[in-house]
Amino acid sequence: MAQEISLENRIDLIKTTLSTLDTSAAECIDQLNSRSKNESKCVDFMAHIDGQTTTDLISNCNAVRSWREDYVENTITSNTSAETNLQRMRDVEFFCGENFLQKRTTYVSAAFELLNDKQSQAFSNLSISRRISELQFINVQDKERRSLQESMLLQNQRQQSENDNRRNELQRELIRQQINSVPYPQN
Repeated sequence: MAQEISLENRIDLIKTTLSTLDTSAAECIDQLNSRSKNESKCVDFMAHIDGQTTTDLISNCNAVRSWREDYVENTITSNTSAETNLQRMRDVEFFCGENFLQKRTTYVSAAFELLNDKQSQAFSNLSISRRISELQFINVQDKERRSLQESMLLQNQRQQSENDNRRNELQRELIRQQINSVPYPQN
């Protein structure tokens, strides 16, 4: 008897959880459509999706599915009528069947998609601003590189000029020394 109550309670919890998720999703969509800067309802919705609410929903669904499998495989004999068990089977399939979250809620999938799209747009905008920043950085880097190259070119020209001047002075000095030198006596 305790199992039957537990099973009924689990089904009721699943119904309540789906209703809670749907209400939270609807509030989030309303807040997004109002273009409000405050996104507390969406934060709450994502906390339900990523948190204990969804964990409890999955846990309860797993428990009632397990009951269903045991009932089908072992044809559990109990004090409950076949009609009660049939209703439970329908509830299990209806509330925890394939794609149950999309099928049993009106707003959950839509809210989740809107939030994902919004996050993608924010990431895209971040990506665009990052690319612009990178281009600006590359531009500054190129200017610095050109400035450094010009500086090195000027330094090389100055050194070349100094070397040319030294060479010219050295050649003049050598010529002066040749002129001023005493010729060697011839043998």
